[in-house]
Amino acid sequence: MEPVSILLATGAIAVYAAHRAERMTEKARRGPVTLPEMMDAPTVDEEAPVQLLIVHLRRAQLRRRLLGETLKVRVKYGDPGVSIRCDTREVHVRPPPVSPAAKFVRRLDCPADHPTVPVDFGTTFLFLGHRNSPNCVRLRLMRRSMLARTIAKAELRLPPLVQCRPWEEFSVDLEGQSVDHPVELLGTLELALESRVVPKGQLRLLLSQLGAEKQSEGFLMDLLPAARGEVCEEEVDPDSEDDNPVVVQGEYISAPLPRRAFGLCGLCKGGFGRGPTLPATVAPAN
Repeated sequence: MEPVSILLATGAIAVYAAHRAERMTEKARRGPVTLPEMMDAPTVDEEAPVQLLIVHLRRAQLRRRLLGETLKVRVKYGDPGVSIRCDTREVHVRPPPVSPAAKFVRRLDCPADHPTVPVDFGTTFLFLGHRNSPNCVRLRLMRRSMLARTIAKAELRLPPLVQCRPWEEFSVDLEGQSVDHPVELLGTLELALESRVVPKGQLRLLLSQLGAEKQSEGFLMDLLPAARGEVCEEEVDPDSEDDNPVVVQGEYISAPLPRRAFGLCGLCKGGFGRGPTLPATVAPAN
């Protein structure tokens, strides 16, 4: 190898090493910037309060021309260039199911005539929040491809979390671009933002109990359906051969979005809040 080439290669390695050392020093100085880093950091005590920004994605109404597509939503928290992100699972856009009664009763409004179709993304994201600085939440509707192409965008600008209400709901427009339409409305997305302060140790236990999935820059979990019902015991018929007269009645309900949330309410006061209610299994009496 020529002496000049050796010198250039040595210089490049030295510059890279210095740049990497500078980045590691800066990272150590600023501390954890993502929730997984915070949970893994040995220098942060289990009793330390953790500021969370919780993003609840619910249902989108998308244009019918997206039927058959496989889509996901990417949530970016922070300004461009310094943001952190998490992705929902991919969802296949299908037409709404036809009611069994449609075979017997003609509907005045045919679902095929509706300009939009519902798509349930049903995901909760947890990020390490910015308590004392402005916040930006950017949403990207992405189509499955080798490069995960973005087809629509939305953005929310928020004040510092210390100034925000604990719970706020939004419906945002998903705007895309195409050759024929510089700005095209592809649908709307329902979401809620929740701001909570939780001790690190309690948060670790709650994430484990709810089966939260760890991504590189945040945590996610599915929104859980709520259920209600009752258990009653009927009078025993002496002539009946059934020795187990326990009756379980219940039905799935669509609870308001705050009740289907992550269930952190009350953690900041030192106790576990009531999370989503799950169906119970009742054993017959012996």
